[in-house]
Amino acid sequence: MKRSARYVFLAAVLVSAVAMVGCPNPVASLDAAPRGAVEVALTGMAPAGMKTVLETDGSGEAPLEGIRAVLVKVLKVEICQVDSGWIEVADFGDAGRIVDLVTLSDDATTLGFEELAPGEYGQIRLTLAADNELVMDTEEGTVTYPLRVPSGVQTGVKLTGGFTVAAVGVTRIRLDFDPGSSVHRTGAGEYLLRPAIHIGKVTTRPYIVNDDFDGYAEGAYPSNWDWYNLWSGAGVGKATAVQAYEGDKAFMLVGQANWVRADGVSFALTGLPELTWRAAVRVAAGSQAGAHIGFFLRVASNESREYDSVVLNPGSEIYVNCATGTGTGVMCVADHWYLVEARMDLSTLMMDVFIDGVPVAENLPMHPIPLPAIFFVGTGWTGWGGTTTVHVDSLKLW
Repeated sequence: MKRSARYVFLAAVLVSAVAMVGCPNPVASLDAAPRGAVEVALTGMAPAGMKTVLETDGSGEAPLEGIRAVLVKVLKVEICQVDSGWIEVADFGDAGRIVDLVTLSDDATTLGFEELAPGEYGQIRLTLAADNELVMDTEEGTVTYPLRVPSGVQTGVKLTGGFTVAAVGVTRIRLDFDPGSSVHRTGAGEYLLRPAIHIGKVTTRPYIVNDDFDGYAEGAYPSNWDWYNLWSGAGVGKATAVQAYEGDKAFMLVGQANWVRADGVSFALTGLPELTWRAAVRVAAGSQAGAHIGFFLRVASNESREYDSVVLNPGSEIYVNCATGTGTGVMCVADHWYLVEARMDLSTLMMDVFIDGVPVAENLPMHPIPLPAIFFVGTGWTGWGGTTTVHVDSLKLW
């Protein structure tokens, strides 16, 4: 694929360059009661040679040819801590989250992310809708059949197999779904989904940055993870209790009439095969521009470029600034919090973007992240006409 070089330029007027220094200091940033996080991902196995059981006549297995899609609707994901109750990781409502087990054979999709106490956990429960679909190529063309889950709504699918959630990191749990052993055809020609699924590989990645901004005094500059102002003296950056996505405070940035406000964290990128960041972002009403969040490179004392970032401008579609650039189909509204997440495969230079837990742009070609790696949040350029106020909260990079 040919990649066109597109960049968003940040400019600051009448500023001097500052040295790009600082590395995260996790030891100084630990809360009194550190928490970990769990991330549940669903993956599928290739359906080639899928077998189905003719359940009513007992004639055994027969090949089911022409599978195009196995569309399963996930309603809820929960996990259970040992000697405790169920904890909800994701609730997709009645509409559910639809995943195609056929396309999952080459990838995995994240179903939920939840912060929780570190410790031993014993079960995961998936609640599935009753109305799933099986798409097949037949002699009459492509046909969609109902794929019913006999008990998915009532009791959910419970998966056993203990795993440990580590403190101050993200534990990723893969759920391996085998469509070839899950789709069954009765003698009456009805298709049933009896999920064959188990807990697969469990991995933990430590946080590079994990800042909820709650531990700072009102008006203080965030310092635990070595944040620093990328433009000397530009605008305002401080912790504030005026707005918060969760907890007590958020990081407020104000870009003044002729300034871009940008703050960042430097970190080592060497040896990382993948990278994920997520943050809650809000643009205040009356702002002349929007919020930018991603990766930063200074090219002159008053000029910089951002890479592989997400741009939120009220009244416009939320935009992903990557090697090709694309809209997300989500309109940005002022005074509204958006939970933005970007997942980056640094070996293939591809990225996926999620808004409020829903994938909105997938398999996007990235720019290589420039070194030194600087993750930044900032305001857009306002020209000379007005200010822009942005709030950022619950920012995590791992």
